[in-house]
Amino acid sequence: MQARSHLFIIVLLLLLPVLGQSQVKKGTWLVDLGIGIGAYGSSTNLNFDSGVNAAPAIARIAVDYGIMDQFALGLQYRRLDYLTDDDSTASFINANTNAVLFNGTYHLVNKSKFNFYVGTSFGYATIYYERQNVDGAYGFINGKGIPYGLNTGVRKYFGANGTVGFFFHANLINYPFEVTNIEVDGQVVESVQGIPTDQLHVNFAGVDLIFGVALKF
Repeated sequence: MQARSHLFIIVLLLLLPVLGQSQVKKGTWLVDLGIGIGAYGSSTNLNFDSGVNAAPAIARIAVDYGIMDQFALGLQYRRLDYLTDDDSTASFINANTNAVLFNGTYHLVNKSKFNFYVGTSFGYATIYYERQNVDGAYGFINGKGIPYGLNTGVRKYFGANGTVGFFFHANLINYPFEVTNIEVDGQVVESVQGIPTDQLHVNFAGVDLIFGVALKF
């Protein structure tokens, strides 16, 4: 994670001299509708190897408002559906995250039909995992957390008014989840490996790459 953060900062510093005329002004609305994929590593306070990779498919809706020239604030909703490995002992596995985050973005290159931005985000997220085994056993896990991240991206607009185009968004994100509930076959699990359920932690951290339609009003 640290090496990726250093690379992220170096890329931003190299692009800083490429400043443009301000076009995202106070009163501008920016809307992004996109899909993408993430690549995360994981950790937990349980006593086993938690270096499991997670690769969620992502749907993202973001709305930002220019509160001053080149600077915007907004909200985004993210839906993550985690891709799961084949498991011969399971007949059904579902894992997902829903997140709402606040955005803050500064538009470094900010022309009428192109902008390059950097920003940060934080908010609230839930995680849900359910599993049905071939022997009929069923269980699920709920969790919640406060995700945060750094991001960068570009938007390219077309047409005479430059209001419709596409975007590409890259995000360094951290999802620190606290487990709130575990149930197996209708029974509440109070502890795992001697750790109370409400003290269990699962953390996902990595990179998102998202692309889609960009609108500007």
